Amino acid sequence: MKVLLPIEQPPITSYPFIANSLSVLWGQRDKTLSWICNHFIQLTYRKDHPDAIADFYDNSDFDHFITPIYLCPFLGWLKLNRETMGCSQFTEYLEKQIMNGYYIEACLDNYYLKCSDMYMKKHYIHSTFIYGFDTDNQKAYISDFYNNGSYVRRIASYDEINQGIETNNYFIVLFKYEDFAYKFNLDLFRLFLNDYIEAKDSLCKFRFSTNQYNQDIKYGLQFYDCLIKDLFDEQYLDVRPFHILYDHKILMDIRIDFLFNYGIIIQSNYKKLKDSNNNLIRKSLILRNKVIKYNIRENKKVLQTILEDIKLLKEYDYYFCKTLATCIF
Repeated sequence: MKVLLPIEQPPITSYPFIANSLSVLWGQRDKTLSWICNHFIQLTYRKDHPDAIADFYDNSDFDHFITPIYLCPFLGWLKLNRETMGCSQFTEYLEKQIMNGYYIEACLDNYYLKCSDMYMKKHYIHSTFIYGFDTDNQKAYISDFYNNGSYVRRIASYDEINQGIETNNYFIVLFKYEDFAYKFNLDLFRLFLNDYIEAKDSLCKFRFSTNQYNQDIKYGLQFYDCLIKDLFDEQYLDVRPFHILYDHKILMDIRIDFLFNYGIIIQSNYKKLKDSNNNLIRKSLILRNKVIKYNIRENKKVLQTILEDIKLLKEYDYYFCKTLATCIF
């Protein structure tokens, strides 16, 4: 028996739960697009966070699992671990839950996954998205950032999956798509856009952690200033903040179309905003690729052009956001 839950390639993929949840939501975008366009607007930057320095507001963790994206009305979810799943084999458990319509995000040791660059080289535990199984061939259908950091679909044997989870007791998240009549909230969009422009604290109402890295968060357009400040601190540049900038502009392009089709943006402003944001997409992609190039060659001249590109991108982004704000306020 072969069972595959419906998925589509997500529009943005910055972090696992963003990519995994949007794989589900994007397949139902005629219903979910209004919620998606209401979110992923604000950015956060936490220099001393051990795992994710840069992030979308909606995906930021507060160390007590109060993560805004978990509040998506289209996703019902549960969190447990290997000890509480109630099955001797994890593959037995995943078959049962997928049959119940649940997608699974489980922390697996990539050392045992043949599709991973870490296979038989290094123990590396990372969340893996599981959306299907094939009992006849003892295979599971999975997704993660396997292809040089690109989010891809792969197939793993039951043995690989079971070995991957037996070495850890980290989280297992189940989530299921649920229909919901969500109406786009223009006031919420205005709030997030204004917070982004003015670099306001969008997390203050939800912050419970006393960890210092959650007390010193930068927001919105300050994201660029943080990149500039940290640029010369490390020999190796973390490409993730630069990919987040690129994803931010990709989703903004989708959002502009939505706002136009929703009747919020008029025709005369639509083309101006599209052209401006397409310029941001192009420049953020070039910037991200320069970072990748620098990490390979460590050329100081490339580093200097990265610095100038960040400054210029911030100026363009500010102009775009202010223009958008005038069209919706």
